[in-house]
Amino acid sequence: MKKIWVFIFISALGILIFFGFYRSQIFKKVALGNKIYGGVFTYYSSEKQNCYFPLSSNSINEQRVLSQIFEPLLIIDAENKIIGNLAENFTVSQDYKTIQLKIRSAVYFHADPCFGGSTKKMTVEDVKFSLEFACSASPLNKLSHFLKDKIVGAEAFYKLSRNSFPKSGVSGITIKDENTIEIKLTNSYTSFLNILTHPNLTVFSKSAYDYYGVEIVKHAVGTGCFYLGAATENGVSLLRNNDYWKKDVFGNQLPFLDEIKVVYSKNEREQYNAFGNKKADVLFELPLENLDDAFGSLSSAKNGGNLLHKIIYKKGSKINYLAFDCQSIPFNNEKVRRAFSLAIDKKFICDEVLNGDGRPAEFGFVPESNFYTPDKSEGVEYNPELAKKLFYESGYTPNNPFPKLDLFVSSAKGSLVDKWCRALVKQLNTNLGIELRVVNCNLKEKNNFIASKQAKIWRTGWAADYADADSFLALFCSQNKSENNQTRFYNKEYDRLFLASQITTSQEERNKLQQKIDKLIIKTPIVIPVFSEDIFVVINLRVRDFEFNELGLIDFSKIYLKEIQKN
Repeated sequence: MKKIWVFIFISALGILIFFGFYRSQIFKKVALGNKIYGGVFTYYSSEKQNCYFPLSSNSINEQRVLSQIFEPLLIIDAENKIIGNLAENFTVSQDYKTIQLKIRSAVYFHADPCFGGSTKKMTVEDVKFSLEFACSASPLNKLSHFLKDKIVGAEAFYKLSRNSFPKSGVSGITIKDENTIEIKLTNSYTSFLNILTHPNLTVFSKSAYDYYGVEIVKHAVGTGCFYLGAATENGVSLLRNNDYWKKDVFGNQLPFLDEIKVVYSKNEREQYNAFGNKKADVLFELPLENLDDAFGSLSSAKNGGNLLHKIIYKKGSKINYLAFDCQSIPFNNEKVRRAFSLAIDKKFICDEVLNGDGRPAEFGFVPESNFYTPDKSEGVEYNPELAKKLFYESGYTPNNPFPKLDLFVSSAKGSLVDKWCRALVKQLNTNLGIELRVVNCNLKEKNNFIASKQAKIWRTGWAADYADADSFLALFCSQNKSENNQTRFYNKEYDRLFLASQITTSQEERNKLQQKIDKLIIKTPIVIPVFSEDIFVVINLRVRDFEFNELGLIDFSKIYLKEIQKN
């Protein structure tokens, strides 16, 4: 009898080992299309991940992590078309005031303690709750300015929702059946579908929020291709979601990778060394001047001298600019702002300081991209003589000198950002006799200086949140109450043009209005756009199907690792 039990035990153990081995091999096999499952993709980030709730986040580094965990209802494909994502498909009424979204029926939230340790099916109620949360005045929500004036009943909901949400919800967001949700708009907002592609306007679980409350910022519960494995002071680990709903064109279950590992480090040399030593698979934001020093030539790599790598370039949608407090002396004077703009040689900064890495912002604030073409008939050219004339007309002369001010720069001393800002300060001193002191600080410190009105001028940057010029132009609309609207600029004509651009149903008319608004930004000027920043990354050649969009976000679901075969 004892032998029988031993035999049964050994047999059961063998079966368990077999199935454990089999499961471990499922995602390490060669897939259709000669792709491969398994492996760890590592990259370095100079910014720590402090938030795991998409509505509370607004940085590209955080978005790169959160966009693997959470998903929006709609996305923009490679041909710049809006297509379904968590919403399988959608319809829009002829007057652009009603949108119906058909929600996918076989999508599951990641396994989590709030579900008793298992997964939970996403429902239309979760979608409704996520949209209403994005309309709310909750301190966790930084996206309300996108929705609250556009959805019927959202403004009323916003006013009552700071501490708790009204049970009635947003009247313009209704559930039609178990798979359909309807959104009624206050006007014909033709860009509303673009807003629904915003990487932070995602679907999350109502049950998870009920369970965690405000602590949800530490508990990422989404539907994405990876889930949060571990988060430490040193980095983040994202693990493969074996229950993910998407497949590739070959029918392969996505994603291919076992893990994404994000390592924190502000030390650029450490990042270069990690890449060269095969401890990182990609480098972001590498200055062109450092390419040869970091990696050498491709021919040298093939001879075993350094790591085989590839550079991927894409025209970016980030603008770097100087911003003013437009309501405080001295920048409440339009002639002063115009004098500053004309005294800056943007081409010199791009060619000599940035070594050609950047495009001078001569024709507008919104960078040229797949979704926007600026009007190049007239721009703002470098003109120090006219700058001096305007400066004197504004009242600043040797007898009435311009005040000494601080230029707040949220970047380390000696960094590339610091270098071009100091070059710009030198130009202003040469052409206008202005003394600006560069104050290096972190982003939080800079924002505190701006909020307390201690900062009169600062360097900042903006990248599109979604593929539409609206994402840039909304910054200076007085109705935009987000923390990103820091200039305190107010202009009735600007607001009128911006609203008109949003509600026109003619795409041609919309483009013309957006170009007119863009011109107003640089003619006034509200801010001084200096250069637009293209995106390029350096990747290890073992990384296959690496894709990123104009927003700088990466589709990790399709990436797989395949080592280069040596001859």
